[in-house]
Formats: sequence, C-alpha cells, structure tokens
Amino acid sequence: MSLLAARASLKQLTLRRGVRFAHSTYTTADAIPFTVGSKASFALKLGSYLALGFSIPFIAAAYQIRKSTGGA
Repeated sequence: MSLLAARASLKQLTLRRGVRFAHSTYTTADAIPFTVGSKASFALKLGSYLALGFSIPFIAAAYQIRKSTGGA
C-alpha cells in the first residue's frame, strides 16, 4: 500500500460529516446558569450588583484621602 493510498483512506475515516457525538437539545433557556423569576427583580439585583462593583474604587479612594488628611 502506498503512502498516498494510506493517506486517502485515513482522510476518509476522519471526515465523517453530519455525525455529532455530543448531540443534545439546546434552548435559549439554557444560555444562563440560573433561573430568572421576574425581570424587574433581576434588573434591580443586577443593577445594584454592578453599581456596587463600580463604586468600590471611589469609596476606597475617598477613604484613603480622608485618612491621609486627618479627617479634615
């Protein structure tokens, strides 16, 4: 068997089209790893989480400035 024939047969074995080994039903509900009960409560929780995370550096900076001036 020549190398070209061996390569061609190997290529045919590896190029199976249309075969999926890990097929599952995927829906848009599976896109996030948690459930959303109410859009309003989710928006409130997400907004407060993002606002707190954004404000932490400003709170730390204000604390450090206040600490270095002796509370004045």
